[in-house]
Amino acid sequence: MDLTLLTEELKKPEYSTLTDAEAAEAVSAKVVTVRKPLPTKRLRQKMIERGLYAELVDASTDVDLAAPKRQLAITVLALVDTAKSGLVTIDIDSDVVTGLLQALVEQGFCSEAEAAEVKASATQEVLWTTHVGLGTVGVGYVRLARKG
Repeated sequence: MDLTLLTEELKKPEYSTLTDAEAAEAVSAKVVTVRKPLPTKRLRQKMIERGLYAELVDASTDVDLAAPKRQLAITVLALVDTAKSGLVTIDIDSDVVTGLLQALVEQGFCSEAEAAEVKASATQEVLWTTHVGLGTVGVGYVRLARKG
């Protein structure tokens, strides 16, 4: 195991007064917030639960609807339909998805709060040790990292 990241972490002031056992426990309990791609199935399910999916389907087939609104509905449906798009996950922070979310708000399909909730759903809390690939950190690893 490469202890470089653990060594750097243990140099932080919050670990300086801790014993090796306490430091191992603190490092193992540390949680970080990360952005992850959003599974397309999960996004589609949220849209179905909120009635947005049905609204988009209706809008996509309404030939009397203004072209921009109808095209937006068609585009969003194609994006979340994995059979058509081939996407298993969506980068919710990409310029394209951010633009589509803003357009959904502007066209009245959803509120700013709902769009923000979609953006937030790509945020996850994970253990720091898992995030950086350290696995389980015990007293022995702390001792080695503090020596190095």
